[in-house]
Amino acid sequence: VNNMALNFREQLQKDEAAFFNCNEFAEKVFIGEQSIPIIQCKDELKERKIKEAEGTYVGEIIFLVQKEYFKTRPQEGQKIKMNNESYYVMECESLMSAYKITLGRNCSY
Repeated sequence: VNNMALNFREQLQKDEAAFFNCNEFAEKVFIGEQSIPIIQCKDELKERKIKEAEGTYVGEIIFLVQKEYFKTRPQEGQKIKMNNESYYVMECESLMSAYKITLGRNCSY
């Protein structure tokens, strides 16, 4: 059983590496001064905008990024520069080895 769990984790890491490969799903953006592969969650952003009541702010960008690119978990209200534009972290969800981050501009932090 233990060996099976280890193999599953190894396979997951291989799959994740392919997932974050820029030729597959990911795209490179600058976060601060660092060029980082991310995966934008454009469909989820559209769904949120449809579900939210009119006038409610839901964020401008939702993306997945591998945790290794951040020294610490981004906190709500933290300012992040993406491609030289300033955003605020509205939400940061911790997944296995990635963060799912929602960025917005008009936050009252």
